[in-house]
Amino acid sequence: MDRTLLQRLQPGAWRCNQAHTGARSWNVIVEPPEDRARKIVSSVLKATQRDASQTAIAAAMGVSESTVSRLLSDHLDKLALVMAHAGLRVVGQDMRCFPPDYVDALLLMAKQHLSAVQSVRTLEWD
Repeated sequence: MDRTLLQRLQPGAWRCNQAHTGARSWNVIVEPPEDRARKIVSSVLKATQRDASQTAIAAAMGVSESTVSRLLSDHLDKLALVMAHAGLRVVGQDMRCFPPDYVDALLLMAKQHLSAVQSVRTLEWD
């Protein structure tokens, strides 16, 4: 299947691997939506079960704590599956997401630089 078509179907699912021969090969990493949905549920539950966060969430939403709890227990699984099928992920607000090709480029540059380092003296400035 065409690489660009697959990228549109599975955003962020591409990783470029350097084979031992030095040839580049594209490998598709397709995570089933059900697996992504489980991760979404886990992330949301971890975030909402910390130190009185359900109480704070309920207060911010203007509903009772039991309403928040009921929303999570009754609807989180379905919402997580919808998000997974839509190609979305849940991350904390302090996290930053970067395209895989950008991270691959940074890793390649770091590996190339570090492979040239023979000792600590190589890193010294004149």
